[in-house]
Amino acid sequence: MFKNWYLIQTKPREECVAEKNISSQGFEVYFPKCTLNKKDKPLFQGYIFVHLSDNINWRPLLSTKGVARFVRFGHDFATISERVIGSIMDNESNTIKKYVNASKFKKR
Repeated sequence: MFKNWYLIQTKPREECVAEKNISSQGFEVYFPKCTLNKKDKPLFQGYIFVHLSDNINWRPLLSTKGVARFVRFGHDFATISERVIGSIMDNESNTIKKYVNASKFKKR
């Protein structure tokens, strides 16, 4: 059984809703976020990742609350490699430090 990570676009500001509802259906979901001022902020606003095997019926995901659509390039679903997902996971905790440091530079 071969699995791929797929990119899902969520409805505006409903990443948490989509993550919760997809997880409750038994799918593996990855919602990268960081905590800023005691609030969770999405790293990729409006997007989450779902890990699906090739032979699974993914159609119920389309009617899941919080999900807008699968991201596609033409007729092909956008797939994300394990290496890229692993890199995002590894660097997720460092992102807040980079964000805070970048925000110190203000336009004049």
